[in-house]
Amino acid sequence: MEPLIVKATHEGDRLYNWKGDDYPSVTSIISHGVAKPGLVQWAANKVTEIALDNRVELATLSKARGKKVIDAIWHGERDAAAGKGTAVHEAAEKYALGQRVDLTPEIQGYVQAFDNFLYDFKPEFLLTEALVISRTYGYAGTLDAVVTIEGKTYILDIKTGNYVWSEVALQLAAYARADLTGDRTTGVESPLPPLDKRGLVLHLQPDGYTLRKVRMDDDVFNAFLASNDMYQWSTEISKSVLLPAWVKNET
Repeated sequence: MEPLIVKATHEGDRLYNWKGDDYPSVTSIISHGVAKPGLVQWAANKVTEIALDNRVELATLSKARGKKVIDAIWHGERDAAAGKGTAVHEAAEKYALGQRVDLTPEIQGYVQAFDNFLYDFKPEFLLTEALVISRTYGYAGTLDAVVTIEGKTYILDIKTGNYVWSEVALQLAAYARADLTGDRTTGVESPLPPLDKRGLVLHLQPDGYTLRKVRMDDDVFNAFLASNDMYQWSTEISKSVLLPAWVKNET
C-alpha cells in the first residue's frame, strides 16, 4: 500500500491519505473558514469581461448554450492560470536543487525572478515540496520550502498570482506546527527543522519579485484552528443539524 494517496472529496476539497488515515489539506480548511469577498468580486468581473468580449457570438445562442460557453472559457482561463502556477513551482524546485529546468516563454520571467531572489538572498534549502502532517490537529499539506537565510530558518511559500492574500499567514502557521514531514515514496517520517515561527512569502511576477516576512504567531494559528472548526462544520456537522419536519399530532 502506498504511504500517501491524494484524493478529492465530493465538495472538491483535497484529502491526504497518509498510511490509511485521511487528513484534510491546509488550503481546503482555509477555504471553508475565510470569507473571500475580493475573490468573489474578481470572479464576477471576470465573467462579465468574458461575456462582453464574446457578446457577438453569445447573442446568437440560447441562454443555456451561452452559459456553457462562458463556463468553458472561465474554467479554461482558471485552469491555465493554475497550470502556470504549478509549472513555476516545479521549475523553482528544480532550480533550487540544481537540476535542469526546461523554460517556456510563459514561465521564463517568473524563473528569472526566482533566480534573482537566489542571487540576492542566497538561501540554503533544507526542504522543498515537503509533505507535512499534523496528527495533533488533523491536517496535512505541502509546503514549498524550508530555507535558511542569514543564519535563520524560515518556511517559504511561493505565490505567482496577481496578489498575495493575508491567508498565506494561516497556511504557513499551520505548516510550522505540523508534527512531522513524510517521504511520499518510502513512508519514512521525520521531524520538521526548528523554525521559531518564521515565515516568508516570495511573490514571483514576470518582471521581478517581492519577498515579505509573514507572521506565524499563536494568534495566527488560533485563527487557522477556527477555520478548521468551520471546515468541520461545512463538511460534517452542518449535514446533520436539520432534523426531519415536525408534523403536529404525528404518532
